[in-house]
Amino acid sequence: LDSRRITDRDIDPHLLQQASANYRQLIATSATQQEILESAHGAIERYRSVVVEEGTLLANQFRMGVQDLSSFDAWLGKVADAVEIIENGQKPVGTRSQQGHAIAGWIEELLAARHIRDTVRMADLLEYEILPRIAA
Repeated sequence: LDSRRITDRDIDPHLLQQASANYRQLIATSATQQEILESAHGAIERYRSVVVEEGTLLANQFRMGVQDLSSFDAWLGKVADAVEIIENGQKPVGTRSQQGHAIAGWIEELLAARHIRDTVRMADLLEYEILPRIAA
């Protein structure tokens, strides 16, 4: 839009109410989901690394007996994003990712351990089941 690059996330009611006469040049491009994922590959890998690194720190804290679960709860939101990325990047359109499905199953186990505050089990699930699958 003129010299400003916008994405679908920038399109809001205010922008849509602008008259097209206000702009000199409009260039629209589109990409498939696969093309978007390929162009974001580096960022996706960095995000996965961050999620694994933070999960490893949490597992270590749980092994030391730290039961502050607020940072764990915040981290789970990042895991949900990572699982969504894994599912979108590893499956043909219209099918389910086996890796994402496996992680979701282990997350259920993790939440059950969290419910009873079994931090040793939480650390084991993170270290041996969940983090290796996110990192893969």
